[in-house]
Amino acid sequence: GDELLVGVDDPAGDGNLAVVRLAAGDRPRRFGLATSGTSVHRWEHGAEAAHHLIDPVTWRSARTDVVQATVLADTARAAEALAKAAVLAGSELAPEILDRPGVHGALLFTTRGEIRATPGMLMWLA
Repeated sequence: GDELLVGVDDPAGDGNLAVVRLAAGDRPRRFGLATSGTSVHRWEHGAEAAHHLIDPVTWRSARTDVVQATVLADTARAAEALAKAAVLAGSELAPEILDRPGVHGALLFTTRGEIRATPGMLMWLA
């Protein structure tokens, strides 16, 4: 059937972290897939590394243990917003943020080198 394989980059630069299979069949036919993280848009700010995801409380680069989040949702707009929110929230709160209607699954890559998949994401992995 119709299927599209999408690689999720490894933030360490070692190829793919995972491959998502977007296929027809019993799955939704419309969805958005987005990845956000702290490993690409980075720079040095004094003695600290900085990145483009800003904590709305401190107005500084967010301190988070999620290096990268990939979200599969009903729309690309929702996937992008929730991927950013998951990074900002960190690995403890991200699953709660992502447990909502319209989110089909997510992958989190942490500073400890862990790859965490939400239960819904497992059926989408190749």
